[in-house]
Amino acid sequence: MKNLNEYPPRHESDLKALLGSDHVPSKQMEGVVAIFSFLIGCMIGLVCAVVGWLGFDMSVLAAFGLYLSVSLLVGMALILTSLHALDHDCTEVDA
Repeated sequence: MKNLNEYPPRHESDLKALLGSDHVPSKQMEGVVAIFSFLIGCMIGLVCAVVGWLGFDMSVLAAFGLYLSVSLLVGMALILTSLHALDHDCTEVDA
């Protein structure tokens, strides 16, 4: 029987057994999720800035500030929620 109390697991199969699933999230996938999250945040921020500039008669500088704040907030929120969804190891580690 394999010792699952060792940390970090030495083999991917041990990690699969520890997590209880066949899917192990990789670091590359986290990077791809982060890039797409910032792209989605930039698109939502751009829409908000254009609507604010054209629809609500904001100045260009205020619309740019709205773009930056919305894109950063939405991008970071998506990254944090995706990393939390990818985090499967919630057990305590005996140190």
